[in-house]
Amino acid sequence: MQTVHACWRSAAFMGGAVCRQAAGKGGERKITELMASLAEKGGDIRGLIARANNPIRFIPPHGGNPADGYEATILPDICAVLIEAHQLGKLGKLRDHASAA
Repeated sequence: MQTVHACWRSAAFMGGAVCRQAAGKGGERKITELMASLAEKGGDIRGLIARANNPIRFIPPHGGNPADGYEATILPDICAVLIEAHQLGKLGKLRDHASAA
């Protein structure tokens, strides 16, 4: 359970919040770069590059500016990919902390 908790925390750190203001495009760029790197090493990235590059545009319940969001399953899928990559030794030293407990 600690590995999953650490992964959730790290995925949020590495990729930004699951729901970001439309102006902040850095999070999905980091996710796609990480997933592309893992794909090059033979990792199963579960279509996460396409999913991160296609956020769902919505108006927050409180109103205000439109925001980009993602389907609820994207974060657990990112965590699963990170855990699997860690177990296979494909994260590298700089990113290994992302899935370690």
